[in-house]
Amino acid sequence: MVRHIVFWNFLEELSEAERAEAGAKMKALLEPIKELVPGAVEIQVVQNQLASSNRDIALISTFETVEALDVVYSGDFSASDKGIEFAKAMMDQGADVFFGDASAVDSGARQAIDEANAASGDGTADVNKNYASVANTDGVTYKTVEVNGEYYMPLAINWFGSQPNSVTDLLTTTLSNSSDLAAAGMVIRSTTGDFTLLQGNIYREASYGYEGTPTYGMYNLATGWPSAVYDQSYNWSLDPKYFPYSSNKVLDEYDKAFPYDQKAEKLSYEEAVEASGDKLGMDYLSMAMIFNATTEDEYNHWWMGYIERWNELMPDIPLYSNYYYDVYNAKIENFETSPFFDQDRAILYANVKGF
Repeated sequence: MVRHIVFWNFLEELSEAERAEAGAKMKALLEPIKELVPGAVEIQVVQNQLASSNRDIALISTFETVEALDVVYSGDFSASDKGIEFAKAMMDQGADVFFGDASAVDSGARQAIDEANAASGDGTADVNKNYASVANTDGVTYKTVEVNGEYYMPLAINWFGSQPNSVTDLLTTTLSNSSDLAAAGMVIRSTTGDFTLLQGNIYREASYGYEGTPTYGMYNLATGWPSAVYDQSYNWSLDPKYFPYSSNKVLDEYDKAFPYDQKAEKLSYEEAVEASGDKLGMDYLSMAMIFNATTEDEYNHWWMGYIERWNELMPDIPLYSNYYYDVYNAKIENFETSPFFDQDRAILYANVKGF
């Protein structure tokens, strides 16, 4: 047996409650991966075990052999060969889901997976050929079907909506139970619960009620414009040093073929479209929107390209919008809000009549 230990300290500014919450989340996310790691005997996350310790949390892993540890541990974000080894070992064990990041290790893993899919004869992964829907609240299991040698996965969407929520009620009536949806060959199966459980399933957080298996592909939530500057730069980066700060934690395949280089010539939108073969990825678009655009019109071109690509990858459907009203004493002057300038800012520039 081989034991591998990694220690961390939390940021000093975190409170005890925040440290406990972060530790619980790490434990919930890391310990279940034992079932996906060949040769892993035990994976354990421990926190605050010794009062005398100068470390906050530890990941303690036990492997059957040194070779088993060597397969899964790269020690270097640029070690694509380890990614290839890791993916092949997982596929040999029958794994059909692989979670990666935007590093070269992940690129190696993707290479091995692509090669395995190509070797299957038609480029269709076995996991997609054998797909069967889960959480079948309508009592029907939808499966992949073969038509004339091509494989079609079912358009069966599991939706989680929070309750009580008038928007969830409206969507149930106008969307999931719509005859138009059925006519298009789609089905949406709904599950409802409180907002905490919804967050648990989005973030896969056990302490919020997540049961360990990704089940839902649709949620209804609200969003807004928190800033007058729409800046998504670095949120799609393939660079390992930026990836931990990304709010998206995903990558766009187009960015591998045509990556954004801050040191290179700043192309216009039209030039970049031509140079990429009209295949600009999310990282390139989000970075160029901020660093290439020098006029409002140029920014708008990049922004539109970003929104179009985002909706190709994962459609966002705006279903409704709210009207907001400011109600305040008539003695207050110069209190002017906007979608980008809310009340807590506007009040700083307001005054009472006569003062």
